[in-house]
Amino acid sequence: MAALPVGLVQSPSQPVTQEASLPPAVDAQLSQSLASEIATISPELTSEQTAQLQSIKAELEEICQVAERVPGCSDAGQLHHLGSLHFGVHCVDDVADFVYVAPLRVPVETMPRLVQQLLMERYPGLRTSPATPVVPFDAIGLCLTLRGVKVTLLFSQKLPRVPEGNPMPQLSAFHALEAEQKILATVSSTENFSRLLRFVRHWAKQRGVHGSLFGFFTGMAWALCCARICQMKPFASLAKLTSTFFRTLAMWDWRTPVQLLQNG
Repeated sequence: MAALPVGLVQSPSQPVTQEASLPPAVDAQLSQSLASEIATISPELTSEQTAQLQSIKAELEEICQVAERVPGCSDAGQLHHLGSLHFGVHCVDDVADFVYVAPLRVPVETMPRLVQQLLMERYPGLRTSPATPVVPFDAIGLCLTLRGVKVTLLFSQKLPRVPEGNPMPQLSAFHALEAEQKILATVSSTENFSRLLRFVRHWAKQRGVHGSLFGFFTGMAWALCCARICQMKPFASLAKLTSTFFRTLAMWDWRTPVQLLQNG
């Protein structure tokens, strides 16, 4: 999860080698086999696990809305999925990332303390920690384990005008959410995008090249790469997308950033 400039939408002039086309029947069979393999090595959440996350999300949203409540004000913030949950690639061992976008009247810097107090009333002994050392950008939030699920809860706002200069911590998480929404809006098939990203995340984690701790790509960066490939091949099968992903990035001139195509 990382905040990327939403304006990264220009296309670098990077040549891509042509690949031999497979017969449609072979391509379909390869895609089906790959989809089955992805479901095995990186399974989607079960209905029970999904229901548990939905329940946790609802409870956290309720607590955040109570924390921000002011007599006489009816407007309320909203809790959003972030990261793997937002991209549809969440696995059972992943941290569940959320961002609460609060109304402008709320001083966001006070939210972690207020939410922590409300959580402690419901769950005595619950331990929380600041989110800043965990997320790869400066943001306001908490890390905790709720009902056996590791959670990162960030707090942010949407300003009508973004001040120039260094990004403000209370805006960072919303910028990350906005960047993820833009990525999803640029792909023609969110299903193929999510499957490709799920496979790439597993591949990267197995080879120890996932995460910013040691200087490798974050989940957002891998998502951006997958979205770029999906833009280049909007009607390609899963097998074709996977092949194009590795062929293209293996030859990429990394002096040029990977960016979304303007007309994706």
